[in-house]
Amino acid sequence: MFFLVAAAAMWPMVVNTAGGVRALDPGLNARDQLAYDQVIAVILVIGVLGYLLDALARRALDARPRSARLREREPRDAAPVGSVG
Repeated sequence: MFFLVAAAAMWPMVVNTAGGVRALDPGLNARDQLAYDQVIAVILVIGVLGYLLDALARRALDARPRSARLREREPRDAAPVGSVG
């Protein structure tokens, strides 16, 4: 069963990869196909988005009521199993 699911998930990637390889111009090398300024711009945008999402998540977590945050920090004094008292 696992093999069937894995094969079904991989098949579209294999077909699309083969189509993409066939569409390449054989006269160009890899450096000619990359626009480095665009690659750097995408990397920076992804980094800024990650930073902003992290800041947003931290702010959302800090906006919880103070009592909820304090309860999370309190040590749990659990009595050992079988003890009385």
